[in-house]
Amino acid sequence: YREGFTAADDELPERWHEEAIATGRHAGARLERETWGKVVGLYYAMCGWDEGGRPGAAKLWELGLEELLEKR
Repeated sequence: YREGFTAADDELPERWHEEAIATGRHAGARLERETWGKVVGLYYAMCGWDEGGRPGAAKLWELGLEELLEKR
């Protein structure tokens, strides 16, 4: 957040959603966009971030980055 990253930076290359996995126990499976969105959303929630990938006020205080609250 401090460096300017947003949820848009947490996207995967298109081929990860379009091409099936070639080998291994997940061969033939694809990573659906909807599934990826749920994974990212869960990760954000576990980190104390909002759906836009931004840390909440409590997380900024916890990390000693309260000066970033003014940028919101």
